[in-house]
Amino acid sequence: MAKTKEKEHKSRKKLSRTAKENWAIGIVALLILSVVVYECYTATHVRLQTYTAKETTVYRTIETTALAVREEHAVSGPGGVTVQCVADGEKIAKNGKVALRFQSEADAKAYSQRTALKEKLQHYRDMENKRTATATDITAVDNEAVQNVNDYIRALAQSDLTGASTAAQEMNDTFTRRQMMIGTSIDFAALKKDLQSQMDDLGTAEPIGSVTTAVSGVFSGYTDGCESVFDYDQVTEMTAADLDKALKTAESAKGDTGALGKVITSYAWYFVCKADVADLQKVQNGTRLDVAIKDSDRVLSCTVVSGADTKPGATQTVLVLQCENMDSDIAAYRAEDIEIRTASYTGIKAPAAAVHVSDGKKGVYVLVAGQVKFRPATVLYSGKDYVILAYDAQNKDGIRLYDEIITEGKDLYNGKVYT
Repeated sequence: MAKTKEKEHKSRKKLSRTAKENWAIGIVALLILSVVVYECYTATHVRLQTYTAKETTVYRTIETTALAVREEHAVSGPGGVTVQCVADGEKIAKNGKVALRFQSEADAKAYSQRTALKEKLQHYRDMENKRTATATDITAVDNEAVQNVNDYIRALAQSDLTGASTAAQEMNDTFTRRQMMIGTSIDFAALKKDLQSQMDDLGTAEPIGSVTTAVSGVFSGYTDGCESVFDYDQVTEMTAADLDKALKTAESAKGDTGALGKVITSYAWYFVCKADVADLQKVQNGTRLDVAIKDSDRVLSCTVVSGADTKPGATQTVLVLQCENMDSDIAAYRAEDIEIRTASYTGIKAPAAAVHVSDGKKGVYVLVAGQVKFRPATVLYSGKDYVILAYDAQNKDGIRLYDEIITEGKDLYNGKVYT
């Protein structure tokens, strides 16, 4: 009897194991079937995806590191305590004052603070005299306020604390002027009294001498010790090896701490860089190009003065670009990452996968009121994964602004209806 029960138990155990195996096989088979069904569905039912057509401009560019070479002269002082008295980027005449000399640090600090307060006091006096304005002035001031805000945001984005501070002050002044225009009463008398009191507390310390410059030009308080290292007059003679050596020197420069600043004696200065000859299509000596400074919104107009006319078989060249803009930012350029824009293309930007050929013509399919339409289009430029398509507002058959370009769909053809 006991043996019979033991056999029945073993039989049930074996049956249970077999059932579990069958269940596992069934589940796996169901999963495989689901995957097959899904693959078949996705192969025959492609979800429609679109991209809104917008006009944009892209550039064919050369990205490189350039050496900035200027005609500049460091200004050295006699030592002691000095305070710069000319703003960066400001023009200075021959024998003009670059810095003022003081008996002590305390005198220099007091004089600088008193001068700043004096300028602020004059600023409020000037604003006090601008109490009347017209409706047109209000519009202009509103536009100026927007510009101040944009300048402030850009300066912060570039970690330019000086620029942000200047933009914030200008923004405050703009809002103050607007309040005055709409009739808000501002007590300038109290502000002026407070400033005058602060000036009186600083005493009457005056400079004991000055430092002047032997040349005229544009002043910059920034020096890097390379002011006399690179030969301005021989810039077009630089070889690739010369340039590599110069860039290493510039990148390792720690600055001339003994100089009070420098004077740039020519507005014309140069960017010297290496470029592949293959990237210089339609670029010749004398061609004017835009050069964007990386990690900033600055774009400079430059003229190619040498390097574009190369010898047959050459693969690389030293390109020399001349620029005639000068300000405090440019005066500090030395080894800069730049983007040379050799060509520009303006049109409709679209994913490369959206371009099709229909009846021998290139174009894109667009969705208009649930119906597919083919728009013939000329490809102006091909990027890595996008194209720029020619846009002509007068062409009724061509691509239009805000068309919904189909980037993914199944069996597309002109006239197909999607519901």
